[in-house]
Amino acid sequence: MPLRRVLFTVVFLGSTSLVIAHDGGVAPDSHNSASANSLAKTALPRREIEVAYPGGAPGVELAGTLALPQGHGPFPAVLLIQGSGPSRRDEVINGRGLFPAISDSLANQGIAVLRFDKRGNGRSTGNFDTATTLDLAADVEAGFVFLRKRADIRADKIGLLGHSEGGLIAPIVATRQKSVAFMVLMAAPAVSGAEIMHKQGRLALMARGLSGARLEEAFSVQVEMINTIVSEQDSNKATPRLQDLNSRLTTLEGGPDQMIGAKLSALNSAWGRFFMSYDPRNALKHVTCPVLVLNGSADVQVDPEQNLNAIRTAFQGHRDVEIRELQGLGHAFRTVSKGAESGSTSNEAIAPIALEIIGPWIAKHVFDH
Repeated sequence: MPLRRVLFTVVFLGSTSLVIAHDGGVAPDSHNSASANSLAKTALPRREIEVAYPGGAPGVELAGTLALPQGHGPFPAVLLIQGSGPSRRDEVINGRGLFPAISDSLANQGIAVLRFDKRGNGRSTGNFDTATTLDLAADVEAGFVFLRKRADIRADKIGLLGHSEGGLIAPIVATRQKSVAFMVLMAAPAVSGAEIMHKQGRLALMARGLSGARLEEAFSVQVEMINTIVSEQDSNKATPRLQDLNSRLTTLEGGPDQMIGAKLSALNSAWGRFFMSYDPRNALKHVTCPVLVLNGSADVQVDPEQNLNAIRTAFQGHRDVEIRELQGLGHAFRTVSKGAESGSTSNEAIAPIALEIIGPWIAKHVFDH
């Protein structure tokens, strides 16, 4: 499988490469039960069953794991949506599964949880490499419909939990499926990819020591690269122009050319053009269900200041939104060293504070009191 979207947020680091941070990956399925169970509450036993259902396009069948609380139900439910990349149901990040930990915690609090392999990954069929974010949203919508049809699930109490690109997809689905009962957005981008790259690109150039006129010229080259990818629908036609721009950027930075190739092709694609041009606020402002928004203060991929401010603006007038910035947590909602997204200080699958917020918030919105 060719390298594609192995990282959701795109950061210009000039000649050091076009870095795309690893949200999912193609690591073998692992429930990582030791990490997950140490974080999950144990008030109720739960069980897991393998499921399969039609995806959002012909030829796509999605495979997943449905965690069910003890008893016969019907249960409220949550559908987990991964970040970008060719990921399987557990969303393994740096060797540890984020979604099994969330699933165990919620299922043991009486909430059913569905997590699934993306199309073309794991046991799911279909072509991932040609899929755009909208195609993946159609697959999530199919999972939502699948849950609604199950006798052991409460059709009026099904919500979405999206991480990173999954947090971009969830509002799209919620605007199509008006019966979505709630949403949890974790490190969700709320501005276009181009806006993210513009902000991070300048900071990256400054970190490499550029200043003054040289900084401004290098930044203008970055902007032109973004504009080229967005405006040129034919990736083959865009490639020569991008190579030329990359050579100019390499000269300005005085560093080796490592941008062209697999990492640049991740953006010079239908998925990349959608990522950079799509404005998540268009969907967010039409969401009417209750929403919990979480962002780590140490997230260097989805900047909390830039994105939480955009979310606050989009949700003005919404009656049931809770927005939390969790101190010291990175993009994967794990404790990180200051300024080091990958510098986790423990082997946690997810920081306990995140589970302690998510579980009670969902319970408040799905259980009759």
